[in-house]
Amino acid sequence: MALTTTITEELTLEGSDCGASASIEQGDVVYYDSKIYRLTAGAYSQVVLYRCTSSGSNSPSLGIRYNYNKVKYARITNLDDSDECTISIKTRTSSSSYFQVIIGSGGSFIINDHSQFMNNTTTPSYQIVEEVSASGPIGSEVDVEVFIGYEAA
Repeated sequence: MALTTTITEELTLEGSDCGASASIEQGDVVYYDSKIYRLTAGAYSQVVLYRCTSSGSNSPSLGIRYNYNKVKYARITNLDDSDECTISIKTRTSSSSYFQVIIGSGGSFIINDHSQFMNNTTTPSYQIVEEVSASGPIGSEVDVEVFIGYEAA
C-alpha cells in the first residue's frame, strides 16, 4: 500500500487561473492511524497527540508511541470553523527544545520525516520529533484531527 498526498490550490485572480497542485507518493507507508481530539474549553491545557521513540513501543501510561524512523507523514488539522489552535512539537536534543505553530480554523500542518524534522540551532543538526501536543484558546473547544502514515516495523 502506498500513501499518495495531493495538495491542490484553486485560485483565480483577475480572470487568470493561479492555482497549483502537487502530489507525492510514499510507497513505504503501509499503516495509518487517524483520531480526532477535542481540546476542551476553560483554563489553558495541552493534549499530547502522539509521541515518538527509537523503538516505537507502547506504554499504557504514555499512550501510543511511534518509531520516529518509521513515521513518514503526519497531518494535524484544525476542524474548528472559527477558533485557532496551537501545536507544540518537542524535539529530542540535550535540552529538549520546542517549536510551536498556530493553525487557524480549517488549516493543517504537515510533518514528513520525523527523524530529521528541523534545525533550531545555527549549526546543521536536524532534530528528532519526540512529542506533538495541541492546545486551544481559553474559553473555546476545538476539534483537532491527527492522521499518521507509517512504515511496517
